[in-house]
Amino acid sequence: MKKMAKKFDKEFGALMAEIMEIPEPIAAMKIMQAAFKCHRCGECCTNINGVGLMDADIKRLCKHLKCGTRWFETNMIEPKPGHQSKPFLKGSVTNRRCPYYNNGCTVYEARPLVCRVYPLMNDDERGYTPHLYDNCPGTIELAQEIQVQQLLNGGGRPTVEDNLIFGAIRVQAHLKVIDLCGFKDLAKRYARLCKAFKPWDEVEATVRPQAIRYLAFTIPPEHIDQYLCAQI
Repeated sequence: MKKMAKKFDKEFGALMAEIMEIPEPIAAMKIMQAAFKCHRCGECCTNINGVGLMDADIKRLCKHLKCGTRWFETNMIEPKPGHQSKPFLKGSVTNRRCPYYNNGCTVYEARPLVCRVYPLMNDDERGYTPHLYDNCPGTIELAQEIQVQQLLNGGGRPTVEDNLIFGAIRVQAHLKVIDLCGFKDLAKRYARLCKAFKPWDEVEATVRPQAIRYLAFTIPPEHIDQYLCAQI
């Protein structure tokens, strides 16, 4: 029994260490995504440069729509110049509008990964990188909250207590993004952490202000200032 407990403790510690070793910009990006509040304005669905699809997205959409893969690829996909290796939802490039938007997402449960991580996780040739999109009310609101907290911080540094809390925030945001993206295999891998930490959504009222404080210390003030000035 003791050997089993020691093994579990070792596994738990290894998973925690793995998350703590995630580079700061990526950790901050995940925390921003977890803290983001969508305003349901439809800007990211009706004024876009294309909705890129992965194989898993196509399978999930076909299952949700109860259609065959061949039909979907024939009728619901279009190319995008310069992105020959990736298919895009039909109309999202030529019309700059998602075909499944109608005063709201009509395929929300099966929406593509790019939609799940919008607007604060940007998948480019370097992998996932932090990104602040223009004309997004939720992103602007989040940036404003971070800016206010930076002013309150007054250039100070996190306390020892802050750093303990921030460690938990990193874990909860990591688990939140895994759930958001629907990565079932990763969810199983981090099952022990999921049992130890309450889901982000259940404790959002508590963790979100702490997340804003974390981001205020992590993101350079000039980056937030430049972004907000560009939105005026």
